[in-house]
Amino acid sequence: MTDDFAAIASGMLAGLLLLCVIEFYAVVKKGVQRVELAKTQATKLRDGPKEPGPWVGIEESGLGHAIRNLMWTVAAGAALCALMAGDLVLVALWAAVDGHGPARWLAWGTVAAISAGLGGILTYIFFKMYGSFWTISGSIADIERIEGQIRTGERFRAWLRDPEHAPHHPAFDVMKAMMDRDPDGPS
Repeated sequence: MTDDFAAIASGMLAGLLLLCVIEFYAVVKKGVQRVELAKTQATKLRDGPKEPGPWVGIEESGLGHAIRNLMWTVAAGAALCALMAGDLVLVALWAAVDGHGPARWLAWGTVAAISAGLGGILTYIFFKMYGSFWTISGSIADIERIEGQIRTGERFRAWLRDPEHAPHHPAFDVMKAMMDRDPDGPS
């Protein structure tokens, strides 16, 4: 290991460690909130609805799944941060020793720590972008579905007001027959 490489590696490790700690904190905070939400929902599921009206429970494994994800996130983030921090301390100790030797094992360990840190951060960013992509595409599909329902409802109301001049859809006849059979709608 050279002094130049130690300086460059220390800067890279410090930057990656800072980024890792910030992202790790944000993920853990969000994970704790999800666990608390799942715990609240599981309590509601156990106790049952207190008020009349529609009530939606969660799946039985929601709390266990949230806790398991949080545990793996904490373990992976802590291991990555500990690896980079440990290597940063070793590089600083090597640089502090007067007349230090080449320390090839430290150079290889530093390259491995930087690679693991960079790989972990890039993997996290990839999965975050992948999840965002599916969230956005799902939201777009929901919006298109709702807009389609609104357009169909508007066309059906227009057809009910003026069946001679409004655009017709074959489902309107079925919907009209259902309304004639049960004018109050489904109960």
